[in-house]
Amino acid sequence: MLAFSSIVLCLLISLVTASLAQRRRKYETFPSVSEIEQFIDDNWQQSLKESQQLKQWVQLVGKVQKSKADINDRRVLLIRISMGSFYASIGCIIFWFIVAICVMI
Repeated sequence: MLAFSSIVLCLLISLVTASLAQRRRKYETFPSVSEIEQFIDDNWQQSLKESQQLKQWVQLVGKVQKSKADINDRRVLLIRISMGSFYASIGCIIFWFIVAICVMI
């Protein structure tokens, strides 16, 4: 019973974390064209110089990149936990197989 439970527990942890890694989460995206146009209309004086335009672009790209990087880091962690649990279940199978063979001998 202990052998079965330990193997199933490891496989269950692996399945749950792999499922969580697959989950789609909303992340920061680029605004729509109409939102960009509205921003430019409202803030046209702040967008006259090319350096100001570049600064606004870098801020927008930085915000989107950070959001995606955070989500990717979380997925990597969940996938590593999933794979570790899967390998642990394989280890449990081997361990309990050896224990069963030793008991039979």
